[in-house]
Amino acid sequence: DWHIKLGDDGKLHPVKSYMNQSNEVTLWGKVYSVEDNTDLFLNGAGLIGEIPPEIGELTNLTRLDLSCNELTGEIPPEIGELTNLTKLNLSENHLKGKIPSEIGELSNLKTLKLISNELTGEVLPEIGELSNLKILDLSNNELTGSIPQEIWNLKYLEVLRLSKNQLIGEIPPEIGNIPNLRLLELCHNELTGSIPQEIGNLTNMEYLRLNDNHLSGEIPSEICNLSVEWEETSSFNILNNQLCPPYPSCIENYVGQQKEVGVYIYFDSRQTWNALVDNGYGGGNKGDVFVNEDEFQGYINIGSFQDL
Repeated sequence: DWHIKLGDDGKLHPVKSYMNQSNEVTLWGKVYSVEDNTDLFLNGAGLIGEIPPEIGELTNLTRLDLSCNELTGEIPPEIGELTNLTKLNLSENHLKGKIPSEIGELSNLKTLKLISNELTGEVLPEIGELSNLKILDLSNNELTGSIPQEIWNLKYLEVLRLSKNQLIGEIPPEIGNIPNLRLLELCHNELTGSIPQEIGNLTNMEYLRLNDNHLSGEIPSEICNLSVEWEETSSFNILNNQLCPPYPSCIENYVGQQKEVGVYIYFDSRQTWNALVDNGYGGGNKGDVFVNEDEFQGYINIGSFQDL
């Protein structure tokens, strides 16, 4: 690239510019000064193609927002060179592949949003090294595996959204180690196990959305310690799990429909089984019973027992 420069002789001279010599970076057809650019907001700017690795040379950036574009490819590892970043938003693009481990180098980061892309692989344990993080939103991707234990060490975290992925495993007791957490959204995953009683430590929490998982067991009474407006579905949702009554008094009217879990169970007589089927509790017809001498076995929905 060539540009015109005023020489010491007072005349204009063509000069060939090199990125490292001119302290400039060209991104998407525009030139940016490495020294002067601390914020780069290109959200909704119609950007296409991949994020160029040269973006890692804008080392004075504190905020980078490339959301709501048509960016493709993977997140370049050079993003880890932007160690002054406090905000990184790459949401609503078509980014694929794994989240680069170099993101763990962004020690000043307070906000990390990678919402609504096509990212795969696991949630990086390295994210747990971002000790200043307040907002972590990786929702609506294709992430798999369990939530890494390191995430629960982010003591300043206020917003954690990992919804609409394919995450497995349980919510660990260590969730109680994040006292500033105001929003927890883990809905639309494949999480199992029970809700730990340590969730009651999160007294600042205003939004809790755990719906559409495979959570089971009883809900701990400590959940009533939260600051959630239970009657607001936008604030509280645990629909479509396998959670069992009795429910804590603060939420008993707002638990909503739970998935029915069926098992085979023994009955003392055919009459008992038939009576259950007649009242809608059995999982099949009266004939769907197995006879073994004097024992009767049939399929019944456990969730129905709360009405008995």
